Amino acid sequence: MKMVDEDASKAIKEFFSLQEERIKCYKRLDQHHLEYLDTSPDYDFPVYRQAVHECTEEFSRISQCIIAVEERFQGEFQNAEIARLIGKVQENEKRKLELTGMLQLIKQKHQEEPNPESEEDLTQLKLRINATVSQIAELLQDLRYEAEDLLT
Repeated sequence: MKMVDEDASKAIKEFFSLQEERIKCYKRLDQHHLEYLDTSPDYDFPVYRQAVHECTEEFSRISQCIIAVEERFQGEFQNAEIARLIGKVQENEKRKLELTGMLQLIKQKHQEEPNPESEEDLTQLKLRINATVSQIAELLQDLRYEAEDLLT
């Protein structure tokens, strides 16, 4: 195996490892939000804000590392298709994070003042998040297929 192939193999495995870290970070963020909502009606915002800050920093670090992997496939490894797929995952992850933030705000609003409108907003946002998660899963599957020879 050539050195470039070994490096590309390490890079794609790093990408998938970073994706796993991102999933764990989402779980922590969701857990912190549930804990925050449990402090109603006198929300413990400073604790929640710190947790969000830590998760945001982690998402940023992961994103920067993934962008570096994407750039290596674009340039050094000359595999535009893998780079494209990684870029599409990044776009969808960004959308998922934005939707997750919106969902958290609406959950709090709905908890404070339950009404059919906020219930519908929650349902629609959950559907959008699920569609985005499905898109990410599809892209990851395509990426595994595209990088099959590097993942063995």
